[in-house]
Amino acid sequence: MNFAISAVARGAAATLACSTMLLTLTIPSAHVARADTPVCAYVGHAIASPAGFDPLNATDDQRRCYGFPPRPTDATSLAAWTAAMRHARSFVDPQVTFMTTPLSMGSPASSQNANWAGYVACTHDQTSYTNLQWVQTWSQWIVQSPKQSSSATLLDWNGLGGAATTCAGSNTNVAQAGTWSCDSSGGCDGVLKSQYGFWLEQYPYNSLPKPITGVISGMTVSAGDTVYVSTILTGFNTWEAFVEDFSTNKFTYYQGDFGTSFDQTSAEWVYESVNIQKVPFNQRQFSNAGAEGSTQSSFFGNVNGQIQSFVTRAVSIPNYASPTSINRSNSGFNVVCNVC
Repeated sequence: MNFAISAVARGAAATLACSTMLLTLTIPSAHVARADTPVCAYVGHAIASPAGFDPLNATDDQRRCYGFPPRPTDATSLAAWTAAMRHARSFVDPQVTFMTTPLSMGSPASSQNANWAGYVACTHDQTSYTNLQWVQTWSQWIVQSPKQSSSATLLDWNGLGGAATTCAGSNTNVAQAGTWSCDSSGGCDGVLKSQYGFWLEQYPYNSLPKPITGVISGMTVSAGDTVYVSTILTGFNTWEAFVEDFSTNKFTYYQGDFGTSFDQTSAEWVYESVNIQKVPFNQRQFSNAGAEGSTQSSFFGNVNGQIQSFVTRAVSIPNYASPTSINRSNSGFNVVCNVC
């Protein structure tokens, strides 16, 4: 089953179409909010900031209202965030289309696993902090073209949760966002209808015991573009995917609802081949990767830093893909192909 949801204008009708029903909702709030009476984003609905809004000089509450990631305090993280906010010039209606076919295929049970290559940070490894819980991840990468003609779907993403086995978490809840690529004019794996795009995924979805994948069809992306992606917990059971294309200065975001509490024991930065298809791929280049956590009984973080600031675990796919060591100069790493 597929359905679509997107931002709408004041008084307009939003239509939710399913294979078995058609439901029409009236959304009274504004799509472009007035500066004096802001209408903030809420689950399922992105709100454009008013003309002239500057996320660099806004308050945390104002940024949160219009979907911008929180301002970090760590100097290196702040520099990466500042660059991303300067590029965020043109809001795009996300036009998220959901499908119940998952893209990401679960979490690693150890450093050698079937489908993830990259880095995982577990809260229980961060012994410098007490009761740490992850609330945000972010990173940049260059969208790579496929190395050979194939409909195999290749993913680059960052996320929260999902590595409960590795990080001794209480459940397998996950929130993640990133880009996909394949080399097929007909789309990837017969599910995604274009060669490149932004996607998000969460499990569970509104208390349903299944993952759900969202295709952000309002944002296009091309090979060679530099993108910035952040996965953010906005409440005890709500989250946000913020995606931006530095090459076009366009950005958008989507807020979702788990319908239950969330496992905050792991943060991830990952390359993945859907359905574990070990096709050759061009080297992945993650940079400005970081995370934020909270040591308080709040979902707003008070500990943030780039990836080298935390204890991380390298995860690799035997005889296929493995990450390089973390590069402290760009707070990133590459994922190299071992079958190319």
